[in-house]
Amino acid sequence: MTEVREFSTTLVEPAVRNESWEAASAHLLHKISVRTPGRRPMDARIRSTRAEDSVVAEVQARSHVVGRSTGDVEHWPTGAVAIAAQLGPAAHGDGLGPHRSVATGEVMVFDADVPFRRAYDRGMHLLMWLVPREDFLTAVTATTAVSRVLEPRPGGLVDPRVATLTSTMLRGARWHDAPAELLPGGEWRPADVLEALRLCVPGAAPSLRSYFLLARHLVDRSLAEPDLGAVSVAAGIGISERYLSRVLASEGTSAPRFVTDRRLARARRDLQDPALADVSAADLGRRWGLGSPAHLSRVYKDRFGVSPREDRPRSGGYAVPRTTQPTPRAEP
Repeated sequence: MTEVREFSTTLVEPAVRNESWEAASAHLLHKISVRTPGRRPMDARIRSTRAEDSVVAEVQARSHVVGRSTGDVEHWPTGAVAIAAQLGPAAHGDGLGPHRSVATGEVMVFDADVPFRRAYDRGMHLLMWLVPREDFLTAVTATTAVSRVLEPRPGGLVDPRVATLTSTMLRGARWHDAPAELLPGGEWRPADVLEALRLCVPGAAPSLRSYFLLARHLVDRSLAEPDLGAVSVAAGIGISERYLSRVLASEGTSAPRFVTDRRLARARRDLQDPALADVSAADLGRRWGLGSPAHLSRVYKDRFGVSPREDRPRSGGYAVPRTTQPTPRAEP
């Protein structure tokens, strides 16, 4: 069972916003203390999703300093490890081992019950997942939760493993908002964050599910590529095509079917988007690598039971032409 809750300081009187934010954070994520420049009222919002024994929250706020003091830890322990993806501007502070700053796109991993202090000078956009400490240690085969920063571009090279972890966390935070995209392979599971983390932490052993999450990330970012298939995906992961087949078989699919399903998911999303009503189904299919109109129509009907034209809302299956309002006639 999942529980989704939201809070925004815009609903609170300015004089008590900082205290209200601290109280809401304690209830929805973990107890913190905040300080704003010039004692300005806190401007922030949080959306928290609790699933099984973990909780994920997407937090956005204007510039402030945030911390967890010794008293916060003693009176409000979490028993958790925090995995936090930096979606917005950089932060700097302590509690991250040798790292003093965290850049956009990086992921922090730290014990949530160790005091810290962090400054967000240009605002915050953070995705934080609190995972029970024992579950974390089991997943990464470690004995202690070592603070670390996972870089998406170590040595200047893009690391799809860290990007997979971030996208998996984001999927968990927002999965209630996009149920229409949940085709086979699109489902989200609470344990997926730890499975994705196995890909990133040295010494951890990725599972079949871990590699599947990485394969899904690589496929989703390459759907328009005509040569997308088992060869390119296996090479991107660094495993053999035979092992990739085993990974996909564990999810009840194969490379050709999985690629087609992901392409169809994107095409269907676009077909049902009113903002794209004047774009033909054939053009939308080609955008996602689905080839000729005949091929699109066949695989689309096989998958969804209707043709692309029949699946377009409020248009009788045809593109909705753009219209202009008639010019009012002048009164005589």
